[in-house]
Amino acid sequence: MTTTPAIGSDGTVYVGSTDGRLYAIEARSTGLADSPWPKSGANAKNTGLMYLTGICGYLVPNDVIWGMCKIYVKVDSTNLNAENLYITIDDDMTKFAMEAMNEGFQSSVSFNELIFSDTITTIKVWYNDKLYDAIDLTEGELYPGAQLSFEGLRFTSASESGRAMLYEMKPGIEKPASIVKSFSVKLDGDGVLKVDNPLGQSGALLHYEDGQWTCVSYGKEELILTQAGDYALVNDTVGAYIPRITGNALKQNYPNPFNPETNIDFELEEGGYVTLEIFDSRGRKVITLAEGDYSPGIHTVHWAGKDARDRECASGIYYCILKVNGKRHIKKMVMLK
Repeated sequence: MTTTPAIGSDGTVYVGSTDGRLYAIEARSTGLADSPWPKSGANAKNTGLMYLTGICGYLVPNDVIWGMCKIYVKVDSTNLNAENLYITIDDDMTKFAMEAMNEGFQSSVSFNELIFSDTITTIKVWYNDKLYDAIDLTEGELYPGAQLSFEGLRFTSASESGRAMLYEMKPGIEKPASIVKSFSVKLDGDGVLKVDNPLGQSGALLHYEDGQWTCVSYGKEELILTQAGDYALVNDTVGAYIPRITGNALKQNYPNPFNPETNIDFELEEGGYVTLEIFDSRGRKVITLAEGDYSPGIHTVHWAGKDARDRECASGIYYCILKVNGKRHIKKMVMLK
């Protein structure tokens, strides 16, 4: 909490928190002191009732109409009135009412029918005209190379079409240790998103499913997610989620089938001399994608679907061959145009 809380004209003490949210402590006097709130810890005994009111908002996308969503506000106190709670979007000019529900409030029809499209939006939660929380929403069209940003992370689409909605994770999910960022995503169609990884080899993207966190991508410059749900980016320096590399391996390319670009991952338990080459179905070498000394860890190579002379390759079956210290690893790939 901050050390210098602000005191409102109504006697409410407003303090900040380490996670950037605002809370209110309301102190009510028993009549033993002239002031409506205690002036110091020494006369805190004069407080008849003191409670902490936390407002935590979260978004839930509408599964029926794309681009629509609802806001839920979870509160830690039953002393809030719906008529004093409202939400605004970006410019703070238009106020949208909230409706009471169990353990909190939900946005009313006027907000629920709004359609968000190709935009980054900040939605704010207010109580008694004081800002309590801000919720971010990013919604955009997916095509190869399209970029979205959310919670300080950059997302790049590897999909041919569809839409993505990035929004705040709802309360109640126990977050994993060493978490850096969290978010939720809704994907329309066969969406594939790449997330920039600022943590290097210790960066891991976790997906929450069936009550537990599972590592779905790790250690690469761009982490991959292919399904909707709740995610966390963690700095896994102790190997709690990242599986230990126990040998050299060539991973299946993604996407596959592809048109015309794809990514290829390989893992090295120990450093060594590496070559990564593409061959067509007749055994002819198309291009060399990597050659040289590589360190232990996870590495990603991108193929643009062209040969060594920068000519576009035709649809068909291709083979990726990884050679590490003389040993070969092979994966079959399919290009469909």
